[in-house]
Amino acid sequence: SQSRYNLTNNGATWTVSGGRRYFELDGVNDYIEGTTNTTSLGINTVGWTWSIWIYYVTTPAWLDGIILAKLVGNIPYYFDNRNQNTSGNGNGYRIGVTGTLDRGANFAQTITTGVWVHAVGTFTYTSSTAGTFKIYLDGVEKVSTAQTLTSGTWADYNTSTVPTIGALNLNGTLMRFNNIRVGEVLNYNRPLTATEISNNYNSSKSNYGLYRDWE
Repeated sequence: SQSRYNLTNNGATWTVSGGRRYFELDGVNDYIEGTTNTTSLGINTVGWTWSIWIYYVTTPAWLDGIILAKLVGNIPYYFDNRNQNTSGNGNGYRIGVTGTLDRGANFAQTITTGVWVHAVGTFTYTSSTAGTFKIYLDGVEKVSTAQTLTSGTWADYNTSTVPTIGALNLNGTLMRFNNIRVGEVLNYNRPLTATEISNNYNSSKSNYGLYRDWE
């Protein structure tokens, strides 16, 4: 089933250019935030998926936000730029569940600016303490990491909170702003399959100036 969830734009510029429609966030104080708390993610039953079309205007720094839950204790999910060094150039994507313990997956790479990328993170629930995190870029799986909690369960992290796009919301204090363009954003309360993710990429990439595989 499909449903809509409302978010509020805080400073991002809505742009229509070359047939493409997107929000542009300035990396200084722009962000987009959910209007109500939600526990729609199936973290304690099945798993979930975040999917976003993103364009880096400038090279992101460590921990610059892509999609993150508002931090009010535990964080049920976050998808950000996660450096493997301190320079801000060698970045990775991460999606994870955090609190006193941090679980997720890293994909280390040098971020390319000036191009649209389809970034997807999935979490597959295996048991109350075990699961698998995967990261896909442009329809291709880049990393798969199995994780097991050493204390507590996934349900402990299923905090009802709002998603924030383009920044880290630390209990109402915004930081780690990302200078990005944001296209289509989708959330699923289950982990999509590799085929579904590839199909989504191929069916939508022409909207961002990329050719379909059969063209």
